[in-house]
Amino acid sequence: MITRIDHELARLAAEVVPDTVDDDLHARFAGLPAMIMTSGLAATGAYLLARYASAKKASGTGTSAANGNTAGPYPYRVAAKALLEDAATFARIRIDQDNPNTTLDNIARERDSHRLLLAEARARLFVVWLARIAAARRVVDTTKTGSVGQATTSRPRSAD
Repeated sequence: MITRIDHELARLAAEVVPDTVDDDLHARFAGLPAMIMTSGLAATGAYLLARYASAKKASGTGTSAANGNTAGPYPYRVAAKALLEDAATFARIRIDQDNPNTTLDNIARERDSHRLLLAEARARLFVVWLARIAAARRVVDTTKTGSVGQATTSRPRSAD
């Protein structure tokens, strides 16, 4: 049976995104499609790995085996690893399954423009699914809302 590319990427994103997503992680993942369009695959991968490193340093933890872990560094590393490995594999660029930094280096050093274009195109589709799945799994912080279901806003209401 033939699998649609969207279905394949949605499945992969569903495996990567934690079961519950807080506001911070949702915001980070929601910004990935714009980031990859403006900055490219290598910069987006580097950003996720940098977020992982800074969150790891701040929390003093590394990884978690639980998919439901939305706090700390774990989701950033998993997303970076999946993004870089999927794009590189699709474009036939060498990956290192144990070290996403090496995969990032291999993508950055790739000289074949056709392979880079393939990797970029695949990554653009993948981050859209990361953002969609993160939005679907977002847990809204009810302490930041006004009346039932309405977010508070600083904009004045217009008179009707």
